[in-house]
Amino acid sequence: MVEVMIFEILVPTLVALIVCKRSNRIKRKRMFNVEDGIIKVVYGKKVIFVGGIEVVDIDPSRLYDEYYETIRQYSYALQRAAPGMILEIRLVKKPIAVNDILAKLEREITSLRVLKMSDPTDVKVDRKLRVLEKLYKVLSEGVPPASINLKYLLYSNELNKLRSEMQFISVVLENLLGAKVRKINNRELKRLINVNIIKSKDITCTAESLGLVYPHVKKSDINGIYIGKDISTNEPVFLGYDDLTHHVGVVGSTGSGKTTFLASLIYRLKTLSEDVDVTVVDPKGDLRYILEKVDLEVNVITYHGDPRLRNEKINDIMLNILNEIIEMNPTKRLRRLVVIDEAWIVSEELMEELVREGRSKGVGVVLSTQELGDLSDAILTNTHTMILFRSNSIKNEDLYFKLLGEQYRLLKALPRGEVFLRHQGHVKRILVDVEEILQVLTSTTLKSSIPNSSSTSLALLKEDGGNSE
Repeated sequence: MVEVMIFEILVPTLVALIVCKRSNRIKRKRMFNVEDGIIKVVYGKKVIFVGGIEVVDIDPSRLYDEYYETIRQYSYALQRAAPGMILEIRLVKKPIAVNDILAKLEREITSLRVLKMSDPTDVKVDRKLRVLEKLYKVLSEGVPPASINLKYLLYSNELNKLRSEMQFISVVLENLLGAKVRKINNRELKRLINVNIIKSKDITCTAESLGLVYPHVKKSDINGIYIGKDISTNEPVFLGYDDLTHHVGVVGSTGSGKTTFLASLIYRLKTLSEDVDVTVVDPKGDLRYILEKVDLEVNVITYHGDPRLRNEKINDIMLNILNEIIEMNPTKRLRRLVVIDEAWIVSEELMEELVREGRSKGVGVVLSTQELGDLSDAILTNTHTMILFRSNSIKNEDLYFKLLGEQYRLLKALPRGEVFLRHQGHVKRILVDVEEILQVLTSTTLKSSIPNSSSTSLALLKEDGGNSE
């Protein structure tokens, strides 16, 4: 009797569906392609349609404060989904072999140290050694990342209902969880289909318990460019190469640290991927000053002529860059990065065309400016990553609210070295790391520009005489 009572109490809290599968396969099962992501299965005299959706990226970190409300909404969405049909959710969590990555880094670091001993004057070796040592420290001290594979399979006797529910599930995942989804290709779908699930034994549970399959995990691209640490979790944050081809916006007041951050991003990218060409459009010469100190092979374009002609000349330069990109062959691999400081100088039409053309040609664009309103709606729509530094005055509150929610009010008091990172709809507060740039600049005449901080080396350079931010 006691066992029965305990079972009755526990049943409503069990995860969605526990399926008892038999090992025997149904004979004479035939599969036919209907369209992308949908298969027709004929087994015996029965016909069933199966559709599949896969989550390819998810990062619901912005939902910490609303986590339980999100679970509730997700639970009822699953309960609402697929009436009269079967919904199968497959979630596989796999550890990322960080030890293998660390071992590879150790070998590279050892080789670089040997090279440095044989030639202490080799700047490239020294630069790459420092970046890899930093990466090794971050990965060895941080929380180990994980990889998940999440798929939703729907089984229905009616094709039109299946299409409708696949669309509904996709909207729920994209809007509620901020996930990127795709239809599972038919070849893979045929491999995943298990019609035995129709005859499997299930348990009954409440709608709320469906939320326990909510995939509150973060995908981390540790092969990208390290930019700092998440303040709330202390986990390392990377900008992936794919993030760069989907473009980056950097916004903040003069002196907030944008230029030093851009220099650090370029430094690490060129150190880890020398084959990526970097072009910097730098009207004031601030970035050029820093990049010359770190001895990078970067094409920096500045303008020192008549200020009245500056905008016209810069736009001529941007038109030439755009024409070069248009002539390129399409590729998904990042092969060029165009960094534009003081992006407000460039015409909206040119910038919009640049971000549209760049994505398909493997060209990432980083736009840096002082006000979010300097970037048009079309540019903001095509810029998937926004990095917001301190802003002393906010002229377009609606734009900032759309990106950050109520957190935009914190921008005016944001400490030096901290930024808000908005990526694919999710917001994190980041402590940025520009240590290599600071190390180089502290050995130059800019030493007096470094903020006096004994607590962290992650503070950004303060603008001093217009040379840097």
